[in-house]
Amino acid sequence: MAGSHPTSRRVRPLEVDVCHRWTIYTGTKQQLIEAGVVGADQAFPGDPGTRKTVAHFSGHPRRISTIRLKGERGNRFLVYVDHTEEQIKERDRREQAAGEYRAASQWYEQQISRLPGSHEAYRDATVGLLDLIERLIQAMEHPKGGYSWDADTSERLGLAVQAMHDALAEGTTHYDPAGREAEIAALRAEVSRKDADFGRFIEALERG
Repeated sequence: MAGSHPTSRRVRPLEVDVCHRWTIYTGTKQQLIEAGVVGADQAFPGDPGTRKTVAHFSGHPRRISTIRLKGERGNRFLVYVDHTEEQIKERDRREQAAGEYRAASQWYEQQISRLPGSHEAYRDATVGLLDLIERLIQAMEHPKGGYSWDADTSERLGLAVQAMHDALAEGTTHYDPAGREAEIAALRAEVSRKDADFGRFIEALERG
């Protein structure tokens, strides 16, 4: 008859969560013992001589600092295993290296994205720099503290800026593929100097 056989309750597998100062194992007593997290004689919360929901330890041979019952009516426990100072330092070193890797990656991508991809883009970028130069010259001409440039000097500065605008408007641009590759190679060398691991990643990526 359908439904007459009892169904076994699915048991969740052992869970492992690696944190900064400890690793937390979550599972049943049997799972924790079979995984070697605790010994067969380990006292758990609720056992004689321990509190109902939590047990704290000091100087535990397996570096266990705390065992907590997960849910007051559950059969799963959280076991906190302290990391050694060397493990903590190594994790800090890995996190620092990962941060430097991300920073190098972002720097490289930003530099590549700033390279012009067309004659028009190169011209626009150059004109933008000239606009900045013009604003700087205007700031240079601005009277300050009662001092100012004479009219002839101001006119010559203005003519110089206009001459640069005319040169860019009338001039032609050239594209050198080898020059672009050399510039990208220089960026790779710079990022490799900052982060050797990221440099190797870029080289592997380009090799396909």
